[in-house]
Amino acid sequence: MDWILRRLRRRGRARSGLVCYLRENGPIAYAVDVFGADPRGRADAMLSTGLGWYWKTSAAPERAREWTELTRWSLAALLADLAVERDGVKPDVLLIGIDGQDAPSEFGDARVAGWIRAFGAAGPGPLHAVVTRSSPDGDLVFVAQQPPESIRTLLQAWAIDRDRAERRAYARLRGQSLEDVARTLRSSGVGSIFLGGRGGPRKNLDFRCSGGAPKIKIRPRCPRAVTARRGGGRCASSSSSAP
Repeated sequence: MDWILRRLRRRGRARSGLVCYLRENGPIAYAVDVFGADPRGRADAMLSTGLGWYWKTSAAPERAREWTELTRWSLAALLADLAVERDGVKPDVLLIGIDGQDAPSEFGDARVAGWIRAFGAAGPGPLHAVVTRSSPDGDLVFVAQQPPESIRTLLQAWAIDRDRAERRAYARLRGQSLEDVARTLRSSGVGSIFLGGRGGPRKNLDFRCSGGAPKIKIRPRCPRAVTARRGGGRCASSSSSAP
């Protein structure tokens, strides 16, 4: 009898189309089509939580959107971003829910990445939920294992029930985990890497990533820097940028 009941439970989970990615410590993730059937109703449920919600869209330059607060006035913009589809591909959308009183006057990827790192480590911070639309299996909803009442109410409104979900190991979220989201946000901005073989000239690559393909500018490294390193001297122009 027990094996029959277990089989029926597995069938019920499969019909629900809901997957829960579990781990021992830290937030868990639900894979489910959050905004597919009723995006306006799902967004309304977010606004009813009392949390502050913000989203960012990574797509072609004409469709990309920086961090925007979700309000009754900006709801249409979010719904438009969620509805965009080109050649069967939808843009990546990232949403976060934070304590309303902790909302800063300015947002940036580095700030959000810091919140996500603290959230992933079960540390203190304003973040309570992260929703990503970048997975081929559907949206991913990251919440604490013991979420606050506002998030429990939201999950209920979204028909997300852990007991009815198919359970998988969190480690299977390779490339799509909460930690990967934080790394992607940290990589946004300007940095530099070096190319070149041993004994040969090296080049600085200045790159900027902003949701699309990185824009790269190659400039030769100051040749006197190599000589200075070998002779123990310093290159006066090695810190200046070439045009």
